[in-house]
Amino acid sequence: MSLNKTACNQLFKLGLIGLGVTNIFATAPALGAPSPIFEAILDELPTSTFTVRLPAVVPTDVELYPVIQQTRPDILVLNVDTTPECAATRCIGFNIITIPKPNAWPAPENRLTPITPVILGSSGIQAYTSEARGLASVEWMQDGSLYMLIYNTDLLSAEDAISMANSMTTEPPVSQAP
Repeated sequence: MSLNKTACNQLFKLGLIGLGVTNIFATAPALGAPSPIFEAILDELPTSTFTVRLPAVVPTDVELYPVIQQTRPDILVLNVDTTPECAATRCIGFNIITIPKPNAWPAPENRLTPITPVILGSSGIQAYTSEARGLASVEWMQDGSLYMLIYNTDLLSAEDAISMANSMTTEPPVSQAP
């Protein structure tokens, strides 16, 4: 009888340890790769001149088409459109813009759209949101650059955009494959 009691106690202890290990793994943050929508352009990203940050998740069921648009060597614009090869405003899903640290940020108080402060990521990065005419943005400074996530409010909610920005601040930057 004591052998069965000892065996039961051991199994109970193992079960508790198993539950603890399961809880540790369930709550540990996982470093993820950029969202699969970016796979087609990852090798084209100018990671030697920019610290490129992409969201790990894009919370929409709409098919999206990423396009790199670099009109100046110091500005990286990544358009993610709802229609391939469409430059019209109606096709914007979201844009990710990376520019060198500006002299004044956030923009002066005489902006056309008011800004709202938010905190991003577990490191407490100060960011600002704004919205006007069906487009909204989340802006923050990191890695010596200004990052702007500009999104279509018909496609993404403010909560979704802030979640994407959080992901961009905490995930490692994209690096060129060796």
